[in-house]
Amino acid sequence: MDKRKLRPYHGLLFFAVVMFSFYFIMAPLQMQFGMYGLAMTELLLLAMAIVCVKLCRADFKEIFPVGRVRFSKAAGTILLWLASFLTVMVLTLIITWFFPDEMLGVSQGLSSVISSVPFAVGFLFTVVMPAVCEEAVHRGVILHSMLPLKKKWLIVLIMGILFGIFHTSIWRFVPTALLGAALSYVMLETENMVYPAIFHGVNNYVPLAISSYSAKILERAGSDLSQTSLNTVPVASIGVYLVMACCVPFAAYGGNYLLHYREEGYRSTFFPKKRQGMIITVLIVSTVLILAAGFALLLYGILFDSQFHDLLRQNM
Repeated sequence: MDKRKLRPYHGLLFFAVVMFSFYFIMAPLQMQFGMYGLAMTELLLLAMAIVCVKLCRADFKEIFPVGRVRFSKAAGTILLWLASFLTVMVLTLIITWFFPDEMLGVSQGLSSVISSVPFAVGFLFTVVMPAVCEEAVHRGVILHSMLPLKKKWLIVLIMGILFGIFHTSIWRFVPTALLGAALSYVMLETENMVYPAIFHGVNNYVPLAISSYSAKILERAGSDLSQTSLNTVPVASIGVYLVMACCVPFAAYGGNYLLHYREEGYRSTFFPKKRQGMIITVLIVSTVLILAAGFALLLYGILFDSQFHDLLRQNM
């Protein structure tokens, strides 16, 4: 029997069903059962993706392509994740600086839910399951339904917007949309769901590890996060992350190169000979500008930001 090809309207309709289910089924489950409700949500997402492919009579192997993992592509995926992660962190801190109550409320809510279960359970529910179940929905069903659009930039843009909407927070929309776009780019370039799963898993593991480590430090110090009076992000913190983000241009470029390393028809040299000078110049100038902006904000925060001084007094 011939397999049907998914069309964009399939993906959009499926996304609408997912969001409807989230608000009326999955969100109540999470509110009632916390992290275990999150696990139920992930399993429901995976089931919905499988059922959608079945109902549309599409090819499972085509919608959920899984192939051999190559070290160069995995390394490229990690570099692209690093570039995306640092960019997202800077954007998140800037948004938090403008809207501290909204962003800090979301962050504290997520941290409290994550810390409510043992680390191993949190790893399974927030790292492994989203990397499989959410990717089956987004980089599986929805992305493949968008392939008839042909233009990769358009597909990446649409997928980013949908991923931002999926996380149901206007304050987190831009950061999550950027992550969704990066994940979709990796999927389009590799045609192997293992790589976006690696990207997604690593991205979710970092806040889990930080939250777990911070909780242990506070427990040993006899402190509690609720005791801090810090109610916004110090400008110096944005400066620090901008300084770290100076590696983003080279990480993104290097990651993209490794993603295509030794592919037939792709260049064999790190810099194409005809545009080597221009590319190196753009990368260096971008790096220097980000670094300069980071140091400028760091210096301003140290000298003039009252929040930074309050934070210092709390830790003295």
